[in-house]
Amino acid sequence: MAMLKTQTFLLTLLFFLVFHMASGQDRPFIFTWEIEEPHGELRINVWEVKYTVDYWVDFGDGSERERRTGDVYHQYAEPGIYTVKIWGSFPGMNFQASPYAKHMHSLISWGDIVWGTMLGAFTGCYNLTYAVADPLHDVPNLDSVNTLFRMFEGASKIDGDFSAWDVSNVITMSRLFKGATSFTGDLSAWDVSWVKYMDSMFEEAYLFDGDVSAWDVSRVVTMEKMFYKAEAFQGDVSRWDVRNVRDFSGMFAGALQFSSDVSEWSVDSGKTFTAMFAVCPKFNADVSGWDVRKAEELSAMFYQATSFDQNLGAWQFPKATSLARFLSDTHLSIANYDATLKGWSNHPLDQLPKGVEIGVQGLQFSTEGSNHRSSLMNRLSWRFDGDSLDW
Repeated sequence: MAMLKTQTFLLTLLFFLVFHMASGQDRPFIFTWEIEEPHGELRINVWEVKYTVDYWVDFGDGSERERRTGDVYHQYAEPGIYTVKIWGSFPGMNFQASPYAKHMHSLISWGDIVWGTMLGAFTGCYNLTYAVADPLHDVPNLDSVNTLFRMFEGASKIDGDFSAWDVSNVITMSRLFKGATSFTGDLSAWDVSWVKYMDSMFEEAYLFDGDVSAWDVSRVVTMEKMFYKAEAFQGDVSRWDVRNVRDFSGMFAGALQFSSDVSEWSVDSGKTFTAMFAVCPKFNADVSGWDVRKAEELSAMFYQATSFDQNLGAWQFPKATSLARFLSDTHLSIANYDATLKGWSNHPLDQLPKGVEIGVQGLQFSTEGSNHRSSLMNRLSWRFDGDSLDW
């Protein structure tokens, strides 16, 4: 009898060990999948190039666990919300352009999966909610991940506590929360010191107003549309080191609450400033000391920044090819517009572009300003669009 119990115990232990060796890790990655009609499908593209794909999956419908070395596929007999569990070598999912993204219902646990990439992981999953019960300890293992490109793009319901995530090896955060219209998470502790690409990171993340004041962005080269239409964002970015950023286009365009002091920013690597503060109605930082001599595009930079009233006379921008709508519909006073015209007209000819049209819709200048304006027209063939003399 004792021998029989021993054999039973050993067989049970053997089964346990074999299962866990085969399935990879102890804790599975868990999510729920919504099936809306009979014979509905679960389909998830898995990144296979450069990665080992060998995992076990429990589809949550009573069927046997299956071992897979490619994409996730299963057909369910009945509608419902099914809990899916995955163990093993499962490097990453790709929902980009997937018609099945809408079925991703909730994220329950990251488990012990060692992720290889988050590129497009939940792109377009507009029904996805974040239901991780212990977000400070149940976090994704991103040690081998260098891109979060489009991870939650279009995931309009996603919100939660991502504060404990270790993103210290990530290089690309482009479009990470683009269109994540409900996201309000605390990212203040994120180590972004290796990140180079932050373009469109919070584009149209309408509710995001997180504290990013301590972020080390010194390696970032593009912030194009980073906070574009992030309508609630009013964070302090005054201490950011942006010396390596080349593209600032649309960075705060449509950020209706943004008014941070960026006067100390070193933007001397910047080439593109198109619409940087366009439709940014509270912005009025003193950027008179910015070095924009490498700027090639300044069109619409302050367009409809209706509080902006600063003297830009010290600016030199010899490489600029477009100044369309540059200061149109701003709040420049006659005094500051006059001072700007005076400063520009006193620069050496080779420090300003020739033959450009500058957008200054709604601005007024005095008789003194008129003289400097005429100088720019005569010496550099500038054309002024939309301003007028204050009689």
